[in-house]
Amino acid sequence: MVIGLGGVGLNIVQGARICGATKIIGIDINDTKVQIAKKFGMTDFINIQKQDINEAIMDITSGMGVDYSFEAVGNVKLLETAFSLTRKRGTIVSVGIAPENQKVELTSTKVTRDEKKFTGTFYGSANCRLDFPKIAQLYKKGELLLDELVSKVFPLEKINEAVDSISDTNIIRSVIKPHM
Repeated sequence: MVIGLGGVGLNIVQGARICGATKIIGIDINDTKVQIAKKFGMTDFINIQKQDINEAIMDITSGMGVDYSFEAVGNVKLLETAFSLTRKRGTIVSVGIAPENQKVELTSTKVTRDEKKFTGTFYGSANCRLDFPKIAQLYKKGELLLDELVSKVFPLEKINEAVDSISDTNIIRSVIKPHM
């Protein structure tokens, strides 16, 4: 389960696909993300403004919960939701960065009895020297979609417009090209 289908979330989706996941559930508030997320490997979509996430996940997973959940928004309530929808002995990965003053609330008995693993990752916990050559190979073989992440290219003169586009939920990634 991937909560948040922006640029980071889409890369989590394709990472799961590359690793062999057969069911990848994308969670977002924007229906326009469905087609691109499917291209990256998402199999199921839940719009949490239109569907109850708890019911939908339990329906998709036959009541078991997900094996792995990734929160890529930076919202502690969504991180708590990810924890609650992850099955016993599953793994919850915090990717999004919430404001410093916000705290995640988990009951220790639930953590202990369910034996869930809770971890964070920063830049995918990548070891650049080892991982970047692998990433380059995946891209060269067409297995890693990078070009598809670019929604809009801006000339350098429009750098302010490019920065403003960050808040546009329909743009995955903007690129600034010095000479167009």
